[in-house]
Amino acid sequence: DIIDRDGRVSACSRTRCLALVGRPWAVKPAPGMEQDPEAKRIAEECHDILAAIPRWPVVVGELAEGITKGFAVQEIMWGVDRRGRYVPKDFRWRAQNRFVWQPETLELARKDLLDPYWGVPLSTIKPDGFVVHAPKAGRASYVTRGGALISCLVPALAKKHGNKWWFKGLERDGVPLPVLSLPAGVDGGAPSPDVIAEARKILRDMSASWGAVTWGGMEFLK
Repeated sequence: DIIDRDGRVSACSRTRCLALVGRPWAVKPAPGMEQDPEAKRIAEECHDILAAIPRWPVVVGELAEGITKGFAVQEIMWGVDRRGRYVPKDFRWRAQNRFVWQPETLELARKDLLDPYWGVPLSTIKPDGFVVHAPKAGRASYVTRGGALISCLVPALAKKHGNKWWFKGLERDGVPLPVLSLPAGVDGGAPSPDVIAEARKILRDMSASWGAVTWGGMEFLK
């Protein structure tokens, strides 16, 4: 989203995606089966199914975001065609910031209110319901580090927020995450909601200006 707000970067990204959308496309049999009659028939049927989707060129362009942003997600809208086959009737773009990669399985999951950190795997939400384009290249093929525009992120932030943000980022680079310890509540219980709200404000101030004042037994842990 930050990169999209940079007019120059966004325009170059869209130009490259439109160039891909304008190219002819085809569905071919798997390598080594080009002469197999059954494989050729299946490829032709797949071509007809995709060609029947009015938004198919747009879908290709939206999936191309995986090249620039690391991955792209489309939700499949299934339906029944005239021959009674259960086929994709349309695709819907889903924003990348709605998803998170699970560290152990490397499966894509959708952020959920019940589990906003690790999310719920797409295979659990809607089996065979999503298409994920995640090109593998670059440093150790990490999806979260991929995308041709990843190197434009810091310059885009510096351009938007100015030198002050840039110097603040350099100052805080490598600094451990601040952890605030709160005093116990009444009878040794949990802190009161007011104390928790004040602690959150202190941490937000730390994030914004790298300075804060604590009180009432609060202490930053080393």
